[in-house]
Amino acid sequence: ARTRRAAAAASPDRAEPEATGAPATAFGQERGSLVAHPSPGTAAAAAVDSRAGGRGRAAAPGVNASGPDASAGGFRPVAGSGSAARAGARSGMTSSVGSSSASVTSASSVPAGAQHEVELDKVSCIGCGSSVASLSEGQAARAPFTNISPLLPLPVLYHSDLRGHVTRLHGTTEVHQEAPERVHNIFLRLFEDAVHFNLVNMLMCDEDVPLASRELLTQVHDVDYIKFLEGLCVRYDAGANSDLPSDHEVLRFSPLVVSRLFDETEKRKYFSANRHLTSATRFSPGTFKAALRAAGAVVRGVEIVMGDDFLQKRCFCLVRPPGHHAGPRGYDPTAGGCGFCLVNNVMMGAAEAMRLYPGCKVAIVDLDVHHGNGTQAIIEKRFKGCPILFCSIHLHETVPGDPDMDFFPGTGAEQDDDQILNIPLEPLWVAKSNQGDHGQNAASGDEAAAPDLGKRKHSSSPLASSKRQRGEDGQAESPFPLPDPRPQSGRLAWRRAVETRLLPKLQAFKADLIIMSTGFDAAQDDEGCSIDGVSGLDLNESDYAWCTELIVNQSGTERIVSVLEGGYGKWSPANDMYDTSSLVNCCLAHIAALVETK
Repeated sequence: ARTRRAAAAASPDRAEPEATGAPATAFGQERGSLVAHPSPGTAAAAAVDSRAGGRGRAAAPGVNASGPDASAGGFRPVAGSGSAARAGARSGMTSSVGSSSASVTSASSVPAGAQHEVELDKVSCIGCGSSVASLSEGQAARAPFTNISPLLPLPVLYHSDLRGHVTRLHGTTEVHQEAPERVHNIFLRLFEDAVHFNLVNMLMCDEDVPLASRELLTQVHDVDYIKFLEGLCVRYDAGANSDLPSDHEVLRFSPLVVSRLFDETEKRKYFSANRHLTSATRFSPGTFKAALRAAGAVVRGVEIVMGDDFLQKRCFCLVRPPGHHAGPRGYDPTAGGCGFCLVNNVMMGAAEAMRLYPGCKVAIVDLDVHHGNGTQAIIEKRFKGCPILFCSIHLHETVPGDPDMDFFPGTGAEQDDDQILNIPLEPLWVAKSNQGDHGQNAASGDEAAAPDLGKRKHSSSPLASSKRQRGEDGQAESPFPLPDPRPQSGRLAWRRAVETRLLPKLQAFKADLIIMSTGFDAAQDDEGCSIDGVSGLDLNESDYAWCTELIVNQSGTERIVSVLEGGYGKWSPANDMYDTSSLVNCCLAHIAALVETK
């Protein structure tokens, strides 16, 4: 979290969507959300298969073209898991926090020329851009969807409830890096570059993006943690009719989890280090609903790509808050924080896939710059021996004698076994020198806090300072490292790890479904991996596009659900805000690579 200038005008972090009065259409109908697969044996089915060249319904390894089949060495849907059962399951995915009344205007009720403007205006976020720099015209012109000839539009799942997760503390002018605007800026570019040209279909209704069920939550997280989250919502429900601003009840989340769910030893360790003063994971009145909606989007994505009702076998979930740091009880004592995460979205999708299709092999590919410690912990505690593989390529740095200075979350050392593949990379700042600390916390104003997700896990005080790195000649080292040819750091190391370790592991595992934990905080100068202008990794949009294409074309798995994790943009001191240009460009390059082409 950073602070905004005191003179900067405050603006609301969220706004309720304005009702259009138009009823939501049935799923897959007028809006054209997805392409329904025609009945086998019909002329329409033959035409589709001919046009797709076999790609529209190409079977994953061990799965025949007509659907999952245990006799072919794959998996079989559980009884009642067909179209009607899935529709019933979606209607049953409710929670104590209620459901949204937002609807999407039917395409048939709006003139073709005005459709784009109506959709864009309806979901616009009042106040967005107040803490995030806008894209320049030159950057906006860099459309990754140029020259794409889509076979099928890619489903992208998004919901207005995601903006209800407010992260700015009441009474402060801080600018939080995991703000509603980061996802909304991606959403706006998708409309400009993809939706308008039918390359991407946005699924934004409640029937498209359900709330995750409590039953599924209990498969992934401990029951006491779920009850704790539900208990936090009680106070908000009681004051729902008050006139307080939306950010009035924003709470620091990690201290609450530690004080309620962990033993006295962990409490003393946490509070004696003053970590409660620097926790950047937040909980607001709309947080739990946003988390359930994010997890529900992944569950729905799994239903789309695994079922036989639709042609699409890939989709992208544009969601927040992220989830891969959320373990069985949310907080991880090793990490000392929650990393902006509350519910593990990708594990919810994996659990649903294995529930609907017993024997289904699921591979989770984590490309976030931080290790997915929560995902690994859930697999090791709840899914040991199950057909699930977790692969992570991430930065890893530990400081002997000072674990609070480890690169967050301090886990993810080298590991390669039947269920876990951890590929740690050395940060670029280590490649420059192994001596001294790096950088200085430049936060100032009425709130100066080291986030519980970023280059270091914690600082010894809310306002931390450290020595500037110096070279052998005693002169200050340049904060921008030269490209490092060594195989253990930078883009070269990352690409080599993808090609020589990740891809062979996926090919050997032969997954029926790949769920990607896709974080874009490994991009050059992203706040998630930078310190005083020195990036731990230096990826760009071409790296993400290359990796996505490699997984899509060479992993041996057709069904892919990608889920947004981290990625925050570059801090702009001159404007006191985050410039999300790199985040948006990298995300759109990834989405474009997911689109199935002719």
